[in-house]
Amino acid sequence: MNEKSKAILLMAATALIWSSGGLAIKLVDWNPMAITGVRSGLAALTLGILFRGRLKFGFSLVQLGAAVGYAGLLITNVAATKLTTSANAILLAYTAPVYVALLAPWFLKEKTSRSDWFFYSHYRRWHGPVFSR
Repeated sequence: MNEKSKAILLMAATALIWSSGGLAIKLVDWNPMAITGVRSGLAALTLGILFRGRLKFGFSLVQLGAAVGYAGLLITNVAATKLTTSANAILLAYTAPVYVALLAPWFLKEKTSRSDWFFYSHYRRWHGPVFSR
């Protein structure tokens, strides 16, 4: 199999696995925290196998903050998918940058740039109609 065919096949497999995640969350009769834990454990196992011995961990306050933030993202995403429709969970995830732009001046003490607002306005223009139906 040539490289292009292999790449296409791997991308198709990735799309199938990625899109089946929401369905699996809906079908499994577990608490969202348990689902998140199993998914994270499988991801850690996969990374451990793929990067055998090449992963290096250093612990800093920034990394700890990022890990806590990412854990929160995973937990709330699984909970939203489990407790509402998958489309609603996707909408919540895709509108997160807007909340960052609105809250960054207060929490991070940084100004939201024009390019950020340009991106968000185009996002709303193209994705808004999809979610408003």
